[in-house]
Amino acid sequence: MKKRLCILFFLIGWFPSVYGQRSDNGNYVLLLNSASFGEAWSDVLYRSLVEEVRQQGVRVDTEELLVPMMKTPEDARAKREMLLAKYPVPPRAVIYIGDPGWLVCRPLFDREWKEVPTVICYSRDSMPASIEDLLGGNLDSRTAVPASEIAEGYNLTILKQPSFIRETIEMMRQLQPGMNTVALISDHRYISLRIREEVRQTVKKYFPDLAFESLSTPELTTGQLLDTLSGFDDKKGIIYYSWFVTQNRHEYLDDHVQRVIFGLAHTPIFTLTDRDHEEGSFAGGYYIPAIEFSRVASAVIREILEGKPARDISWRDGGAPAAYLDYHHLVHQGVDPALFPKDAVYTQVPPGFFQKYKFHLVVLGALLLLLVSAVVMRLRWFMQRQRQQNREFQLLSQYRKLVDNMPVIYLRKRIAGGSSGSDFEFLDVNPAFEQVFGCTRRQILGKRLSEALSCRDKLSCLAETEQTVHSFVVDGAKGLRYYDKLVFSSSEAGIKDVFCIDRTEEHLALARMERHRAEQEELNEKYKLVLQATGLTPWTWDVGGGLVDCDLSYTSGMEDHSGEHLIVSDEQYYAMIHPDDRERMRAAYADLLAGRNDILQQEYRVIYVQGGYQWAKSFAVIRERDASGSPVQLVGASLQIDVQKRLEQDLREAKEKAEESNRLKSAFLANMSHEIRTPLNAIVGFSSVLADTENEEEKRGYISIIENNNELLLQLIGDILDLSKIEAGTLEFTESDVDLREMFSGIEQSIRLRIPDGHPVDVRFEEPESDYRIRTDPNRLMQVVTNFMTNAIKFTAEGNIRFGYRDRNDGELYFYVSDTGCGIPPEKQRDVFGRFVKLDAFAQGTGLGLSICETIVSKLGGRIGVESVPDEGSTFWFTLPLRPVGKAFL
Repeated sequence: MKKRLCILFFLIGWFPSVYGQRSDNGNYVLLLNSASFGEAWSDVLYRSLVEEVRQQGVRVDTEELLVPMMKTPEDARAKREMLLAKYPVPPRAVIYIGDPGWLVCRPLFDREWKEVPTVICYSRDSMPASIEDLLGGNLDSRTAVPASEIAEGYNLTILKQPSFIRETIEMMRQLQPGMNTVALISDHRYISLRIREEVRQTVKKYFPDLAFESLSTPELTTGQLLDTLSGFDDKKGIIYYSWFVTQNRHEYLDDHVQRVIFGLAHTPIFTLTDRDHEEGSFAGGYYIPAIEFSRVASAVIREILEGKPARDISWRDGGAPAAYLDYHHLVHQGVDPALFPKDAVYTQVPPGFFQKYKFHLVVLGALLLLLVSAVVMRLRWFMQRQRQQNREFQLLSQYRKLVDNMPVIYLRKRIAGGSSGSDFEFLDVNPAFEQVFGCTRRQILGKRLSEALSCRDKLSCLAETEQTVHSFVVDGAKGLRYYDKLVFSSSEAGIKDVFCIDRTEEHLALARMERHRAEQEELNEKYKLVLQATGLTPWTWDVGGGLVDCDLSYTSGMEDHSGEHLIVSDEQYYAMIHPDDRERMRAAYADLLAGRNDILQQEYRVIYVQGGYQWAKSFAVIRERDASGSPVQLVGASLQIDVQKRLEQDLREAKEKAEESNRLKSAFLANMSHEIRTPLNAIVGFSSVLADTENEEEKRGYISIIENNNELLLQLIGDILDLSKIEAGTLEFTESDVDLREMFSGIEQSIRLRIPDGHPVDVRFEEPESDYRIRTDPNRLMQVVTNFMTNAIKFTAEGNIRFGYRDRNDGELYFYVSDTGCGIPPEKQRDVFGRFVKLDAFAQGTGLGLSICETIVSKLGGRIGVESVPDEGSTFWFTLPLRPVGKAFL
């Protein structure tokens, strides 16, 4: 059977290649077996995954990678090229049975199949570090690395299949008390080498009194293995893992030992994995069954096909392990059933007495049940018949009394043959009839309706209708009364019994309920209009259950919310409150619950559904208390006041700005008074002295002082005018083509003339390799550079000043002025572009120049900044949009 399944799986994987590449849109899942199909554990997993994937409307393709037959990395590369040729469109997901297949195909997930979700089944905690180690069998602790390290960066998850070796050996010792050796049957494949080492280490660590014997290929042939097993006694505990032998002639892996090993061994043969022990070839073991592993794998692939990334699915074992044993196998190998573990799952258990004679007992029980049922039913029928006769007798004897005392109107009438029912003969009535209709029995019995002239109008409602139940109204002594009439036909032809039930109270109650409902609807409509107008969010808080139910129907900004109600726990509600307000709100609610406050009114910040903290104002009171007086439910409402808070903040900022503006104006007037008076005093004073001075050298000194103060006064007035234009929004810009090399050369010449005598400062324009022409306002550009240069001269007593411009290949031209002056402390660098900022109170100037420069650069479309190190120097820079020579001007 397994061989036919193997051939079937081979054909499934081979068939598409006969017809070339697949033609689809990638709506398929690729299932890759590291070795080959045909084993019980892989068959169960295959069937489960195929069924799950097809239920999702996705096709499943399978391939056998035959990794044990690969010898070199070129074989692995050929296998990958075959997969790419066969599946040119990447699949929706890839499932590997065993991690060797993934190690072979891992390069595909670095390029062609990158980000394709991947699931590795039956994986281990560590893997070989390279494909060469895997194919060469170089597998030990030095070449193995953690699986998490190899899988890092890939969109995959892993379902592990741990080997419960220790538990299996403990169970073997319980079943074979005299066991002194553990023999492991395995082959030369990757996983077998790993298991062999794990069994050896487990025996050495936990069972030092046991010997370990390895029965493996290629050290042993299949015949030698069978001869060895036939000589084992019950002192040898046998664990079968795998015995695959590569048949070079057929080029596939074949495992036929498990089909004959049972007949040659004299002791139970245990396994570490699910080997279809129900067939009786193996005794079983402690492991995760294949069907359990398949259910977990199906759940994982379902999550992936529903859109969840594989890397977001946590790694896990393939299910819960347990002891699985074959009862028949153990008994056949001479194991005493008294030694069998109580908590194991057994198969092929011999049937007990009930199971053996189950059919006969069921048939006998069914016959007895039928006989008893027939007797019981006959007795029951007889007793019911007797009770019915007694009941009829009692009813007949009490009929008159019942009719007379009934709280409903009763009428018995006969309809004459051929009559439509509008006329009838009165046969019997009760006192309730007489009271309502005002007619005595003596007046109407034996008469027809047409003959009862005195009360004919009232009695007309009793005429026959097509409805079995009919409602009518009677205007009696107690006013209008409402009745439901029920008509029942008697067994005697033409005789009918009529019952009229008083529904007046129900009718009035319904009328009152209808009025109340209308009033309630009107009140609810007003309530909804008020909530809609105010944007309030009403809520209730179940104190005992810890749940807050918010009605978002009228909350502003919640139109796109998926539901009208948001129900969260009290801890979730507190978590949505801003950390700075959270403890205050906890204390406020605690005061309300403890009775220290009758009503809660608090403003706080909270996260609404659309995200982000917003200001809200909440009102709350206690709605209900329990028998002990403790609060059971709170009711309240919340109002979004974010707009109000922003308006308050804007008002505060506007007030602060107005106060700051007044302060700055006062400071500006005081500063300007001082700054203007200083050069004017110098000009007036030295002009007076100049008139009385005859010494020519002194005159030249005084003239120089007067000229310097004239320039300072002109600069001050110019800065004030520029500042006033900036404030008024009338600062003018006139664009033209500017030759930067020519402009900066002129600036270099003029600046050198401004260096005070006795200051060894070297001023140099650092010319770039290329010429640049830009379209900008040349006067404003020169104003900015000159201001930077003037400041550099002011604060550089010695050293050098370098200035220039260069292209930084970012679409902008970078201008700079660097000096070796005193520098600017880091905490003051962000303030230098503010108005009236003077880092040196004794230096000349108003503190307006850099602020004006920042405005000019911003208007020209650039950026401005400073880089400085105290005692080493400063670099003031700005950028402008670059337009190289030959570029069309805009």
